[in-house]
Amino acid sequence: MLLQSDKWGDAIKSFKKSPAKGKLKNESKVHFALGLAHYNKKDLSSALEALENAQKLDKDNTSIITWIDQIKNQKLAKTERQLKL
Repeated sequence: MLLQSDKWGDAIKSFKKSPAKGKLKNESKVHFALGLAHYNKKDLSSALEALENAQKLDKDNTSIITWIDQIKNQKLAKTERQLKL
């Protein structure tokens, strides 16, 4: 719900608390959603970290793999732009 309302900061706080509460059926989904929230706040490093944590729990999820690749490519492009300056 927080992701749908664009309340990224609130979503991040909520998702970070979720694993501590325990009893999660699919913890990888929490890490995935956390990664998307960080991505939408333009925090690529935190997004990548969260998505890599999701991938550790769900190695074959192609959505996670796609997002990780996309963020790595964006970070690389940003670095390349900075080096040209």
